Amino acid sequence: MASQQVSRARFAGLDTLRCMIDVEMPSAERYAAIARRWFDAGFSVLAPEQRAALETGPKLPPEAIRRPIPGGPPGATWAFVSATRYFPKNVTKAGIQTYTHKESSRVWSPASWKWFLGQLADPPNDATLGTAHLQDEGSPSPGYQEDPRIRLTAWRPKELPTWLRLAFSAAESDLNDPERQQSWLAFIRETVAELNPAFGIIDYQYDSLYGKTAVERLVRGIGVDRAEKIPRSRELLRGYDWLTICPQELADRLGGVEALRGISAFHEVAQLPGGGVWLLATADYRDYDEAATDRVFRALAPVLPPGTPVLANQKRAEQGRDYRIVYQDASTVRPATA
Repeated sequence: MASQQVSRARFAGLDTLRCMIDVEMPSAERYAAIARRWFDAGFSVLAPEQRAALETGPKLPPEAIRRPIPGGPPGATWAFVSATRYFPKNVTKAGIQTYTHKESSRVWSPASWKWFLGQLADPPNDATLGTAHLQDEGSPSPGYQEDPRIRLTAWRPKELPTWLRLAFSAAESDLNDPERQQSWLAFIRETVAELNPAFGIIDYQYDSLYGKTAVERLVRGIGVDRAEKIPRSRELLRGYDWLTICPQELADRLGGVEALRGISAFHEVAQLPGGGVWLLATADYRDYDEAATDRVFRALAPVLPPGTPVLANQKRAEQGRDYRIVYQDASTVRPATA
């Protein structure tokens, strides 16, 4: 039975979820099609009310359009779009590549939305859409940002331009609504269906959309930085959570779809048409508890990086802000059975 709201003591201090999908960078033409769909469909799925407010509601005043920070009439919706490109500059004596960059950012309007989608034809290193709700009258700062609502990004790390990450963040409380859960999952599944993703996950936003999973942060056996970790996505599984997208190479090592369906760790196991396997731990996100986390860990242990996770911060753990991870060396786990 699902709880009435998302609430688990160990994770009470975290309230934002993120989705991260990593794949080798496609051609510029295919990237443009993938990214445009990511932003257009994602905006409608993740923030339908805010999109409607921007498209059909009262326009922001000119001063709110011009200013570089969120601001406008109290209670309004505010959003921005940005495109950033990096260019190699020089190499230091220590052998480190340095970069210069050009960033263009605009407050959302029909014109800037058209401009933003057009920017995707020449793939930027970072394309981002972000929205916010402006505080209502009677609040401490009426007309200024209350909380970021969503972030959507298509990111090519400057040091790894041959890789692409599609990512978004949104409030965990959105998944108190089962229909919203299904909307998220349908959007993600349609995105990855033909991508042959190297990795995908919905987890807590422990750091940022450009950051690391709990496994990457706490287990030493996967590499030091993202320049090492991301290219190893088809060799070691970089994380696990309620939704895990396993690359085909690792799913095959686990015995394939039928073998994964034969154990009790997942509510849904599905072969993606373009490659990769969709692993959904529980039908309802609110049922994804520590027992479910443990089942997923044991099922995927053979392809997780070896090593015992190092507790990041005991004080944070005591405050309920620890990582949603099993603190055990995956290499010591016996194979999962039905």
